[in-house]
Amino acid sequence: MLRRGRSFMVFAGLRRLRLCLPACLALLVGWVRWPWWRCFSLGLVRSYEPPSFEAHHRQRKALRRRLAKREDVDVPASDLEELELELPTFEERKWRKAPSSWPAEVAELFVPLGPHTAATRFVETAPVASWLPATLYNVLCELPVNEFDLQACLYPKGSHLFTAPQLRKLLKAAKAAASGRVLDVGAGDGCHTAVFRMVSEEVVATETSQGMAWQLEREGYEVWCEDVSETFAARAQRTRRFSLVSMLNVLDRCTAPRKLMAAARGLLEPGGFLLLASPLPFAASYYGPETSWNGQPLEDLSFTGSWDEDGLRLVQEFLPSCGFHVKAVSRLPYLSGGDVLDGGCIELDDIVVLAQKATHRT
Repeated sequence: MLRRGRSFMVFAGLRRLRLCLPACLALLVGWVRWPWWRCFSLGLVRSYEPPSFEAHHRQRKALRRRLAKREDVDVPASDLEELELELPTFEERKWRKAPSSWPAEVAELFVPLGPHTAATRFVETAPVASWLPATLYNVLCELPVNEFDLQACLYPKGSHLFTAPQLRKLLKAAKAAASGRVLDVGAGDGCHTAVFRMVSEEVVATETSQGMAWQLEREGYEVWCEDVSETFAARAQRTRRFSLVSMLNVLDRCTAPRKLMAAARGLLEPGGFLLLASPLPFAASYYGPETSWNGQPLEDLSFTGSWDEDGLRLVQEFLPSCGFHVKAVSRLPYLSGGDVLDGGCIELDDIVVLAQKATHRT
């Protein structure tokens, strides 16, 4: 009996060792491939703060000194919230008005939204993955696995685009209501889904990543773990339509953008709205399983210009061709936490469009 117990313990130990070998191999490969001098100094892990974090605090201190010198008074920290427009963290001018190259009929749709003070706070506290999960992620991405599943397991949750007041302002400008049902396509870690929960009565999230879907379910959302561009016809027959469909930073990361737009249109109720956000200049890159991945989506939207040019084409040509009338346009920084290998907080320059479902496509 004792011999059998020892044999079982040896077997269990070997089994655990076999399970640990891939992780050990990943660490070994990562040690060779990645620039460890960013994370180590004389063999000791040094404390890390992303450059955006350090730069932001330097800017806040400089602003306080400048204001105190100008007004000969001390500026309390609480008052800095009201001085967000003077903070040099973001290039404020480009967020306040439409590009000068846009025609008047498009420029008048522009709604200045920010950046909000919440964006500055996010930069201060952006979640940054340490060297171990960052290295595991970069190594495991070489395998036929879903990159977003890896992010769900290895990276901390955190991204920011807009706040609930900013969303309400955009909806009000377009005379739209999000108090009904909202479908958040490609919800990711749920940071933006939480904003929709504040302004609507019901939120449904979709995700192709099982890891992200599991996180959303843990937070109490109804989740469709599927590609809605493939399943929307069946869904539309057996579920109630939505008053708002959201696609935030999804259009540039899907296989078939036009097919996904058709899905959004099919799931919207008559007169419903599409909320679309996309980083510009448009750079499509399909994040799919490695077994069928070629680095590019199956549909080419032929966006090859600058931010101003791609934004104008999106508003004047692409959305109307997909059956939507653009009602409001804005521009916001899309912020997300990164890792120590990429330098911390990541900022993308997003166009945000609110468009109404048209009766007929143009």
